[in-house]
Amino acid sequence: MVFAPLTMLGKMMNATLQAASAYGVNSRAFKTNRGIEIEILTKITRDIMNLSQERRDNFPHLVSVLHKNRQLWTALAIDVSSSENALTKEIRASIFYLSEFVNAHTKKVLSGKATTEALSEVNISIMRGLSSDGPAS
Repeated sequence: MVFAPLTMLGKMMNATLQAASAYGVNSRAFKTNRGIEIEILTKITRDIMNLSQERRDNFPHLVSVLHKNRQLWTALAIDVSSSENALTKEIRASIFYLSEFVNAHTKKVLSGKATTEALSEVNISIMRGLSSDGPAS
């Protein structure tokens, strides 16, 4: 699975670079957009998985990590909404749906009605797809 080959170099490349910078990614270490996407997902997912005790011990950190994850998924939803995105309509729709799920589930986690497990599972599934699907962009 390749999120966009980022042919819309202007806004999308800038957004990717800003995201990489925001999450502390050394973008020079990667030659592909896919590598950057995997690195960002890995960092956020690792932070989510480390949150098991944060709900009780450090709620502001929980909010911060979940906010970063929500920002990532919002950026992905915007990207797949573009008519210039090279992914198939089915994959684009799936990513958009996952973004909506992440947003709704994050609200449940923040209100204490759910755990973070589903959020990390979604991110891991996307990372597996990025790691195994076709040539990198």
